[in-house]
Amino acid sequence: MSLLDGKYEILSQQALSDQQTRFDATGPDGTALTIIWYDLTDPKQELEFEAYRQVIRKLKRAGLAAVHDVVSRPGAHYVAWISGADKKRARLNADIEDILKAHAFNPQEADVRFDKRQGVQVYGLPFMGLSPAPEPEVMPEPDAPVTAWFWRLPGWCFSWGLALLFVLIGGGFVVASIFMQLSDRVVQVPDLTGLNVNEASERAYEQGLNVVLQRVPSDLPVGEVVSSDPVAGVALRPGRTVRINFSASTEATPVEVPQLRGETYTNATQQTLEAQGLQLGNVAYIYADVPAGLIISQSQPSGTTVNQGSRVDILVSKGPRGELTFLPDMVGLSYEDAQYFIRIAGLAPPQIDRVVASSSRPNTVLAQSIPPNLPISRDSVIRLTLSEGNEISSNPVPSLIGMSEQQASRAIDGRYNLNITYASTLNLPEGVISQTPAPGTEPAGSQLELLINVHPTVIPVPQVSVTIRQPERRTLSYAWFIQPGINEVTARVTATTLDGQDFIVTTKLVTGGELLEGEWVTRQTGPITFRLTLNGQPYGEVLRRNP
Repeated sequence: MSLLDGKYEILSQQALSDQQTRFDATGPDGTALTIIWYDLTDPKQELEFEAYRQVIRKLKRAGLAAVHDVVSRPGAHYVAWISGADKKRARLNADIEDILKAHAFNPQEADVRFDKRQGVQVYGLPFMGLSPAPEPEVMPEPDAPVTAWFWRLPGWCFSWGLALLFVLIGGGFVVASIFMQLSDRVVQVPDLTGLNVNEASERAYEQGLNVVLQRVPSDLPVGEVVSSDPVAGVALRPGRTVRINFSASTEATPVEVPQLRGETYTNATQQTLEAQGLQLGNVAYIYADVPAGLIISQSQPSGTTVNQGSRVDILVSKGPRGELTFLPDMVGLSYEDAQYFIRIAGLAPPQIDRVVASSSRPNTVLAQSIPPNLPISRDSVIRLTLSEGNEISSNPVPSLIGMSEQQASRAIDGRYNLNITYASTLNLPEGVISQTPAPGTEPAGSQLELLINVHPTVIPVPQVSVTIRQPERRTLSYAWFIQPGINEVTARVTATTLDGQDFIVTTKLVTGGELLEGEWVTRQTGPITFRLTLNGQPYGEVLRRNP
C-alpha cells in the first residue's frame, strides 16, 4: 500500500487540475481523510498558500475546522481534511464567516457541515481556482420597445412545445418512482474477514457502502481484515458507513512512563497508565514515614521509554508503623493483674480460653500467646488461658506456648502425638502460639494439636556479574519513498546514535517517485535513528533500527 508524505495510506486519487490532486486516504491513527495536494512552482503561490495555511490553522484552533493536518514546505503543500462524507451540510455560522471575510476568503466557498460532537465545522476550503463572480445581467434600453421573443415563433412550435412539456412531466414521475424504489433498497454487509484491506474496501464500495478503516493489533498478517462493524449479513441502506478493522504491525511501540511516585494510589492511577498504553502490575504495601496511600516507588522510572503494553509495578505506603510495646511474664498472675498490664501496654482486651480442670486458683493466668519482653505493635491481639479451678487434674497438659517445635517435642517426651500446623506472620513471635487441648486441662486422648508460627526466611541477594561485550560490526538498512510531484532536491540521510552522535550516511539528488534506500555499516552500539531531509527540511517518518 503506497504512502503519501510517508505517513498517509492512499486508498484512491483523482486529478482535479494540473496543480491539484485529491487523495482519499487513511491517517496513522485510522482516521478517514480527504487530502488536497497542490503542486506549486511559483514562489508567489507558495506565499499565498502560507497565508491560506494560517487561516485554516486559525479555524482549527477555534474548533471550527475538521482538519487533521496542513503542511507547507518545499515540495509538499497539502491539506488533510477529516472526511465529512457522513456529515450533513449546515448553514454558515457567524464565527466562520467573520474569520474568512477578515482574510479575504469567500465564505460561500467553504464546505460547512454539522457534527454531533464538534458542531458546525469547515470540511473544505478551496485555495486555487475559486469560482468567478457571476456576470451582471444585461438590461434593455429604457426607451426601446420590448417584444417577447416567443410571440414571434411560428404556431407549430407551440404545439410541439406543449407535447414536449407533457413528456417531461411524465418522465419526471417515472424518475421520481425509480428514486423512491432505490431509496427503499437495502444491501447486506459482505463478509470481509480474511480479505486484504484494499480488496475489502472495494467490495464494500461495490455494495454502495462508505468505508472507514481502523488499525487494530493482531497476530494476523499486516493489512488482513480482522472484523467489520456492522458484521457480515447486517442489512443497511446504501450510503451508510462500515468500519473495517484490519491487522496492524505487532511490533512494539515505545512509550514514555508517566510519573506516579508521589501521587496517591487511586483508580486514576490505572487510567493514567492505560492512557500511555501501559498496564498496572503488582501493587505492594509497606510501612513508611509518609501518609498512607502515597506511591513511594515504581518499577519503571518516570521518563524512561518502554514498549507499549509493559507492566508497571508500584509500592504504596501503609503509613507510619504504630508504636511498639511489650508485655511482662503474666503466667501465675490473676486475671485482674493481667488486664492491668495489657491496658498499660496499649493493647485491646485479651481473648480468653478457660481451663475446666486446673490445680491453680480460679482466674489465674496459665499461658499467654505473646511471649514476654518482646517488642510488639499496639495492634497485636493477645490470648490468655485462665484457670477455672473446679477440678484438680492428675495429669494436666503442659503449656507449650512460646516453645519451638524441638522444645515442644522434648517437653512432652513422647506422651502425645503431635499434629502440627504452621503459620507465617510477622505480627506474632516465632514458636507455639496455640495448643489444643489447652494447658492445664485433662487430656481426652493422645492427640495434641499445635499451631507454630514461623517467620519468613530472608532471601539472600544474589551476586550479579556483568560481562561487557565489545562493539561488533553490523549493517543497518533504510528506505524512503519520495512522493510524486516533488522536483529535484538534495536528499541527505543522517544516522543518530544512542549517545546523540550524528553521522552523514549519504547525500544525493532525488526526484518525486524515487525510492531512496541503502545500508549503513557501523560499530556503534544501541538503537540507531535514521532521518531524511530534502533541501534541509525534514521529510517522512523517522526510522529507528535496533541492534
